[in-house]
Amino acid sequence: MKRAIQIILSLAVLLVLFVLLFPFFRRDLENMNGKMVAGDDAQFVQLEDKSWIHYVERGSGDRNLILIHGFCSSTFTWNDVIGPLSEHFHVYALDLPGFGFSDKPRDFDYDYENFAHAVRRFMDEKGIERATLAGNSMGGGVTAKFAALYPQRVDRVILVDSAGYPHEGKGAMPLKLLGAPLLGRFLFSLNSPGAMKIILQRTSFHDDAKVTDERARAYFDAFRVNGAGRAAKKTIVNIAASSLRDDIKKITAPTLIIWGENDELIPPEIAEDFHRDIKGSKLVVIPNCGHLPEEEKPEAFVAAVLEFMGVSNGAPVSMSPAK
Repeated sequence: MKRAIQIILSLAVLLVLFVLLFPFFRRDLENMNGKMVAGDDAQFVQLEDKSWIHYVERGSGDRNLILIHGFCSSTFTWNDVIGPLSEHFHVYALDLPGFGFSDKPRDFDYDYENFAHAVRRFMDEKGIERATLAGNSMGGGVTAKFAALYPQRVDRVILVDSAGYPHEGKGAMPLKLLGAPLLGRFLFSLNSPGAMKIILQRTSFHDDAKVTDERARAYFDAFRVNGAGRAAKKTIVNIAASSLRDDIKKITAPTLIIWGENDELIPPEIAEDFHRDIKGSKLVVIPNCGHLPEEEKPEAFVAAVLEFMGVSNGAPVSMSPAK
């Protein structure tokens, strides 16, 4: 019996040492700056706090549309929709501080309010007075917070499988584990294109076939940037239990809520909470779709946005009444 206890304790010590030391051997993670990973053609703008923000800009005109990604995501999530949308709007997709190829400052407070301030600073630098903001998941929470803080800068609001209310959807607990001091670092160190593919299939997509190797690689590449894991851990600690209900109720701009019918990360019931708390909002549920409609069902996503914005094939259309 004593011998068995000694063996168990020894194995436990070895396991703890493995968890502590393994992250130091992942030399392919967090070993480059964002500009190196993004490439020579990537667009960056420096904000007033001296941090660099990566963004994609397409289209022209005075109808501005700003796209904001979710947790552990980047501008890549909008790749399939930014082209069609830019035929009608001046579209900007940005990587929030700490994500994608943007800087990951150690002294930045990674929470909804400071992300919203960063979006405002981005708009100031780009000379954007007003815009429609569209955000997916955590980016939806940022959009809601922005609309509450800066209503005078918002034309319309588009919330896509948005964060904002406490929930316990599939994947909620693993996300919380990422914020644990030692365990979180270890879990991030296990990241790879293969692991990212499995994560996306299990948490974010209804159709596993949509998660190609290219898509998984794009999500993984963001974690090659210095400070990516640290920023992600700080973010999940700050926002995991956040409720934006008070901010959501302050939204007065016309609002479209888009939700994947099969979202297991943030359940469709949450869409009803948004719909109830935002007066006059329009709710569109996309069938056979998970947490990322802009990636899994880009045609349906674009169609919903164009109708909401009063555009169809380049010509104005009449909007159906809000529910």
